[in-house]
Amino acid sequence: MELHHTLKDNEIVVFFRNNHFSTLYKREHEIFLLLTDQGFKNESAVWEVLSTVQGDNTFVTSEFTNYVPKVFFF
Repeated sequence: MELHHTLKDNEIVVFFRNNHFSTLYKREHEIFLLLTDQGFKNESAVWEVLSTVQGDNTFVTSEFTNYVPKVFFF
């Protein structure tokens, strides 16, 4: 992915794709996408790890630790 080569570690950029602005952040050679979806407003997930594998969604907290979704039992 060209972004991995272009961005420097600890760099924040605004990215325009599919008629939408996104905030990207590169940290320790990984690129993160800031979550802005309303579905995450009550969750501790803040970033999505951008991966070259399609459909592989990994989310992390504001401290870049793995996000564990809340589990509800009925």
